[in-house]
Amino acid sequence: MPGLLLLLLYWAAPQRSVIPRVFITTHEYLPYLIIVPSLILCFAFRLTREFNQLLLLLVSYWALYYFVWHNPYKVHINRTFLIYAISILLPLNIIAQNSLKERGIISRHGLIRMAAILVQILFISLLLWLGSKTMHRPFNVILFDSLKLKGLLIPQLSLLGFIAAALVIGVKSILNTSTLNLNQIILLLACLLSMQFARNDLYGSLFISLAASSILIAILLNSYSLAYLDELTGLPSRRALKQELSSLGKKYSVAMLDIDHFKKLNDTYGHDVGDQILKMVATRIRRVPGASKTFRYGGEEFTVVFPNKTLNEAHANAKEICKAIAKSPFVLRNKRRPKKKPPFLTKSRASKKIDVTISIGVAQKTGRHKTAQDAIKSADNALYRAKEKGRNRACT
Repeated sequence: MPGLLLLLLYWAAPQRSVIPRVFITTHEYLPYLIIVPSLILCFAFRLTREFNQLLLLLVSYWALYYFVWHNPYKVHINRTFLIYAISILLPLNIIAQNSLKERGIISRHGLIRMAAILVQILFISLLLWLGSKTMHRPFNVILFDSLKLKGLLIPQLSLLGFIAAALVIGVKSILNTSTLNLNQIILLLACLLSMQFARNDLYGSLFISLAASSILIAILLNSYSLAYLDELTGLPSRRALKQELSSLGKKYSVAMLDIDHFKKLNDTYGHDVGDQILKMVATRIRRVPGASKTFRYGGEEFTVVFPNKTLNEAHANAKEICKAIAKSPFVLRNKRRPKKKPPFLTKSRASKKIDVTISIGVAQKTGRHKTAQDAIKSADNALYRAKEKGRNRACT
């Protein structure tokens, strides 16, 4: 959503009449209305990177508002230098915040990061106080002719900083595709456009508001993931299952799944391998047609909900899940294997296959089940019957 709003605002920039009047009349207060509650959420969730980025947006907006757009204090400063300084420091700070580990806001590392922002503010203030009308010219140096873009209002140093920040964010997003990391791309684009339109109070404030709102939305989505998604497997958690069952009608079936001999696998190969097996089983379950509503119930147990399906239909799907898991053994790689496979080897001896199977109990929500929990309990009883009959099967 922030990305879509960003594109719409960029498209609307040449034609002010397209922008809704509510944004025109409130654009001066909008950044504060978004940044302040976002800072509170960052503090509550201990998100150091996002907290410091919001502080940077707040300081940048305050500086542009009071010294570039309105200047109520009648301070005579080099406004172009101030815009250039902010446009260069913003991407550099984004790179720094994405390169550092999460250490907490109220901690020694967190306070050092905030102190670094304060030092930058004092340094720029000192340069503005001592500077001249031409002090911005060294920042506007042309380094690459290929980057001489028509209509570009920020210096090439700033553009190179944003490109470098995009590379850092891209690598980090590939390594960890979390909502907060992916949002950094939208944040970077919004900051770039806010600097491009930094001489216009309406568009400058709206783009800064979008940058802050992208962080706010990412925080909310991340908190949803923490509450409703299992971190290990990526499946919806038990809380999500409870909500799903409460929204279904009277006709549905539910299956309880359990990995056979999982404790033995953990004791033999270690908890790291056990976690990998859980992720593999979760992936296999989701790939079976008809098992799209899959949940991590807890431990080595999973739950699959079959909306509008009879017991026989759900049982047939459950048997397909059993077959899919049984024919896909888990490959345990040798710790001493080479990082790159030698080209002269045709068969790898650096791996071991572990047979993984599951047992499933299936039940249908009927009139004798007063609640969804009763249906789950019935499926759980069927699961025990599958275990007693030899495992690697689905029972009703």
